[in-house]
Amino acid sequence: MKATKDSDFPVSKEMADNRSRETGKMSYRTRIQLRIFLLYVLVAVLIIVPAVWILITKKGPDVRLVPDWFFSLAHCIYYGGIIYLLIRIHIFRKGLKDVWTLQKQYTNEYDERRRALHEKSGGWPIDIMIAGCCVAVEISWFTNNSSAGITAAAILALAVILRVVSYVKARNSG
Repeated sequence: MKATKDSDFPVSKEMADNRSRETGKMSYRTRIQLRIFLLYVLVAVLIIVPAVWILITKKGPDVRLVPDWFFSLAHCIYYGGIIYLLIRIHIFRKGLKDVWTLQKQYTNEYDERRRALHEKSGGWPIDIMIAGCCVAVEISWFTNNSSAGITAAAILALAVILRVVSYVKARNSG
């Protein structure tokens, strides 16, 4: 079996295992398996933590203490996050079943143009800030702290708008 010229992607599982032993690096297939495991753990945490919170406090979030739009936003973030994680798990598992799909994922992930666009639009710091704001919105919703939640929602909206504007600007400029 040969590797493709552009991405030097190992076509067979044996080639991937041999290459990872030779270089000491984790193969792409192993990285995808690790990502799937971590995504399953994250889904479990997203399901278990609210249930444990309700069991410990003997009550859930009080809908009367937070505005309706904040209640809807918290639900959209929570359920949207779970759905997004399940979709990512499905895509990664589908890629592990088919070598050519895995190769396509590999070339898309290491595409220099996409990576440069991600870095120009804020990169990992903005990603972490958006995820942190989502967590802050959820925590403030569960603790019935609407002022902190509205602040986190405003920062989240600002971060998303900043990310979209910088992404569009970077994409159009070059």
